[in-house]
Amino acid sequence: MTKVRCFRRSLLALAVAGCSPFTSAQMLEEVVVTAQKRAANLQDVPIAVTALTSNELADANIEGQLQLQKLTPNLNFTLTSTFAAPYLRGVGTQFALPGLESSVATYVDDVYMPRAISGIYSFSDIERVEVLKGPQGTLYGRNATGGAIRILTRNPTEEFEASAALTVGSYDRVSVDGSVNVPLGDSASLRVAVRTDENDGFVRNVAPDAAFDRYNRDEELYSAKLLLSPSDELTIMLSGKYVAKKDREGNAFSNLFSAPEQVGAVLGGCIVTDSNAKEACNDNPFVENDVEMWSGGLRVDYELDAVTLSSITSYIDLAESNCADNDSTGANFQNSCGEPFTEQWTQEFLLTSQLGGAFEYTAGLYYLSEESGYPIGIFGAAIDGGFGGFGIFPAVFVGAGSVEVESLAPYLQVDWDLNDFWSLTLGARYTWEEKKLVENYGGVAQQGADGFFNPETLLRAPLGPCVAAGQVLCEAAPDSLNFNEFTPTATLSYRPSDELLLYGTIARGFKSGGYNLPAFGAVDAVDPEILNDFELGWKYQHGNIRFNGAVYYYDYQDLQVSRIRTDGGVEVENAADASIFGAELDLTWLVTDQFELAAGFGYTDSEYDNFVGDLFTSAASSPACADAIATPDPADDAACLGLQQSVADHAGNSMPIAPELSGYLRGTYSLSLGDRGNFQATAIANYQSEFYYDAGNQFEEDARTLLSVNVTWTSPNERFFASVYGENLGDVDFNLSNAPGPAGGWRVPGPPRQVFLRVGVNF
Repeated sequence: MTKVRCFRRSLLALAVAGCSPFTSAQMLEEVVVTAQKRAANLQDVPIAVTALTSNELADANIEGQLQLQKLTPNLNFTLTSTFAAPYLRGVGTQFALPGLESSVATYVDDVYMPRAISGIYSFSDIERVEVLKGPQGTLYGRNATGGAIRILTRNPTEEFEASAALTVGSYDRVSVDGSVNVPLGDSASLRVAVRTDENDGFVRNVAPDAAFDRYNRDEELYSAKLLLSPSDELTIMLSGKYVAKKDREGNAFSNLFSAPEQVGAVLGGCIVTDSNAKEACNDNPFVENDVEMWSGGLRVDYELDAVTLSSITSYIDLAESNCADNDSTGANFQNSCGEPFTEQWTQEFLLTSQLGGAFEYTAGLYYLSEESGYPIGIFGAAIDGGFGGFGIFPAVFVGAGSVEVESLAPYLQVDWDLNDFWSLTLGARYTWEEKKLVENYGGVAQQGADGFFNPETLLRAPLGPCVAAGQVLCEAAPDSLNFNEFTPTATLSYRPSDELLLYGTIARGFKSGGYNLPAFGAVDAVDPEILNDFELGWKYQHGNIRFNGAVYYYDYQDLQVSRIRTDGGVEVENAADASIFGAELDLTWLVTDQFELAAGFGYTDSEYDNFVGDLFTSAASSPACADAIATPDPADDAACLGLQQSVADHAGNSMPIAPELSGYLRGTYSLSLGDRGNFQATAIANYQSEFYYDAGNQFEEDARTLLSVNVTWTSPNERFFASVYGENLGDVDFNLSNAPGPAGGWRVPGPPRQVFLRVGVNF
């Protein structure tokens, strides 16, 4: 760098510092991320990233993905049963089904998580979480249209360390977690982590003779990592994890309406009359989520002089069973039970340059093989009355199918410093993918003692056209779909000083198409969705201030939208096109050595450009039911019950789960108590403006501000600690999901005020 350029940079830095009210002797710590598959300072990475360390997660009481939105503007989550749906900048998938995954990818230690259930697992032994915003199609593949959530767990180290903690609190919560790191000689070390988490649930089931409440939690997580270092150049990491959940988290389906819109209420079923109550009136005795996931991984890194060669191999075996009360009342009108499953292998080869100069590159080859399916049965009076049942046993309306996926994608990204001020990043990925419909059949079967259908009683038709035939629907012949897509990215960066980085990005992401499974009849194919991102951003850090932000415009084509079918199932359709414009700001200010202030702001303006989709209206208000009584006799006026499903032009409507404004304000105060230890208090206020759950903009969630506080004492040697923390201290009423349907629909209440005590020890 010439003396003239150095002088120009120094003048700019001094000017910014001299005008800044935040200048002081304190310095913010450097934040290291691996968002671009190589370690780098957050301020040097020209993409929008929210990075949260393990300490920041603990201070903010963030114990799982659903709570990441507390410190991540423009991130939202919905939860329905085991469907945990992340939305980034208005992009997401309400019900991610087999073969039609989420539009926001989740990775744990660089392993892709195929199912939405991963969003409700607790964090355990976490090193860092990175939320990458905008399409990540080059480095993270086909289902990172809206972005990627990267969860990084702690690796084994050369030092012995151990920790254990106990958490107790509201709704009889008891959680125990711990980890131990053990060196095994000079070239190996082992790290093991365990977590259990239980509570009794905060949603009271008011149905007569209800045996249990809803939204309880019962979870176990076990993980292990073995690090081998045979030489200075070679490292081998073996990992394994087991997760088990057997609870009713997310399964508190509370009614949206009263009679006649809520069909079960007409049949005499109880309902919840207070729309904000943490109550549900559910009669389905089988409601429970039973989930088991086994996963294993092998990572090998070999360092040469100018490049690191990596191999990442993973295996996931996930099995679920879940049941829901679809009519959301005390009447046995419409219930469902499903058994989704996934088996996935991935293999990635990665070349990461270590040239140390003006040119660096990352090249890789990614392969995925997956088989997944979702057998589901819908039962109750809506089904049994129509098919007559099997004597004393009720009938089950069955849809069952499975799909195989193979995906292969080479990719390359280069980073080139053109001179002292300008840098260029170019990336490209090409994906070949095949999805095979292995089988799909629909029909009527006998309900088993556990709520699931008995396959031996299923009435099936021969292979051929899917047409109704008495009590039998159809069995679809095997089929296949192929998708090929090129997803490039280009970023031009300008660094006028060491403190400031400006960048502009053009990037493409795509989510592959697939099949609508489970299907109770003909299986419809779904096209891929494409998102083109045009983004301008900046990153600034000087001394005690960090200020990052971005503005973006999305051209969103053929986006995939979930809808509730008239038979009670879920399917996905392509919703034409949409446009999204938005902005984000993140500020961290170390005011003094004791006090840190942070704030984040997100703005999203989303709009369907053209989309003709579902519109739900009261069936009783239709002209044909004008003379119907307020609560029709279901035998005479069945057509006047529930919601009538029609279509309407949604052009100009806001997209679902896309609040216009979101943000947070965080303050952290630390105080040394000398030989009595250390004190720290963190308070967070998180805000979301109102938003809609549906494309018709009929079902709205009110604006809300949630307050959380954490007060922690740590012993002088940092061996012991105790925390008292609270969530939703204002006891604000809100919902985690809202799903209208022909039988009326449901909502899932969000958690009320909760307070916890956590004590622990470090060795």
